[in-house]
Amino acid sequence: MREAGSSADEQQIRAMVGYVRIQRLGFLLPTARMDDEAYSFSVPGVGKLVTAIKKTRTQILSTLKRTKYKETHEQQLKKAKLKHSCFQLKFHLADMEGCGLIRRTKVTSGVLVAVADK
Repeated sequence: MREAGSSADEQQIRAMVGYVRIQRLGFLLPTARMDDEAYSFSVPGVGKLVTAIKKTRTQILSTLKRTKYKETHEQQLKKAKLKHSCFQLKFHLADMEGCGLIRRTKVTSGVLVAVADK
């Protein structure tokens, strides 16, 4: 009977150690409520990632808007250097297409990227 109790205690200790470790890494942040002990989930450093993605979206959209018909070939976009991102252009185009900011159309000469109609 004691063995079962000690293994439950060990599991509680391991859970507490894991809890403290997650808190030290910055994934669990205590909330400002005084009445009870509550925590919120956090992803450290995600702000920099979101900022970089937004700036790259703006860069790609401004490049497209400067063209005559607000569209260009994907190969032309690949020539431009992405200033704010370490991700490839494919990632950003897929992200922007999923958000409805651009549309991609396959044509005989490749893929045409255009600003989405609103």
